[in-house]
Amino acid sequence: MSHPLLTGLSGYLAVHNAIRGDYPVLEAASSLLPICDEVLIADCDSDDGTLAMLTKFAATDCKVRVISVPWPKLPTYEQWKSDSPRPPNDNWFWPKLINEVRPHLRYQFQLHLDADEVLFPCAWPQIVECMESRGARWFRRINFWQDAHHCVPEGWVCGTQVARLGLTELWMPSDEPHPEGEPPMRILAKHHPNLVIGHYGFLRKQEGFFVKSKVMQTAVIGDYDKRLEEAERTGRNWWELSTFPAELCRYEGEHPECIKKWLEERNRL
Repeated sequence: MSHPLLTGLSGYLAVHNAIRGDYPVLEAASSLLPICDEVLIADCDSDDGTLAMLTKFAATDCKVRVISVPWPKLPTYEQWKSDSPRPPNDNWFWPKLINEVRPHLRYQFQLHLDADEVLFPCAWPQIVECMESRGARWFRRINFWQDAHHCVPEGWVCGTQVARLGLTELWMPSDEPHPEGEPPMRILAKHHPNLVIGHYGFLRKQEGFFVKSKVMQTAVIGDYDKRLEEAERTGRNWWELSTFPAELCRYEGEHPECIKKWLEERNRL
């Protein structure tokens, strides 16, 4: 870090075109406010009004800061279809971007969320304990699917164990093992059942899901799931075209207050 870090906790997230992609970014930031000494939101070259929305939100709480970080110049699907040779995809672009935001943090501990995730209040005591012991922590991530009462079983779509809390000096890892070996954050991190993050990205509006999925899937693997096109063409719910070998898990717990209105507006609650 190029500046002395203060005692405390920085929560942060990054987002590109939150409005068009229907991200619950304000809800994500709100879930961090009760436990963090600052909440940093990085806008990444949004062109849909996201920056103005985030700036307005920041004016409501002195803990919130908004910065601008460049969005990577990623190949589009159209480029993949037409260019020869094809432009390379980069399945590590997201952790690289997150760690470009990290030097802007002001406090000694960091807690990262994606812009479609929400921190559950039950995690707060364990976050404090982690900071007191100068440790790191894994979180159980609940990947909601179809509605707020079902989630994806382990091993499908997204990981359910993510390392998101530790000293700010540590590289913030991605959800998958690093190709050059396990980062210190993941090695040092401990588990606790109350460390919970809700991933609500699969519950966004259908048109927002199409936008977000095509951008992210193309960036990571150079293509996107053609079932998205079928859902767009037919008007069917995209998740009706997706099947899992295992049944969805039933979720019987509560949802944080900050996300309930967002869920209600999408008829997911």
